[in-house]
Amino acid sequence: MGAIALNNALTQIKSSDEMRGRMVSLSSMTFGIMPLSAVPFGAVAEHIGPPYSLIIAGSVLCAFMLIFFISARDSRRSAQ
Repeated sequence: MGAIALNNALTQIKSSDEMRGRMVSLSSMTFGIMPLSAVPFGAVAEHIGPPYSLIIAGSVLCAFMLIFFISARDSRRSAQ
């Protein structure tokens, strides 16, 4: 709970006034979508075991982060 409170506080502090509402709604949306990953993750864990399902979930997360980092870098270049 402390990490969630800190995340919400930092999001609101670091956001500009006109973007604060959008950032809060995005943060709330991520917590609403989080349970959708539980069903597929549980099914994968049931079939191949929890350690391997954690490896797969971590790999997928790293892949998405890499894709986001590359796309954000390209958009930062075009904004300059």
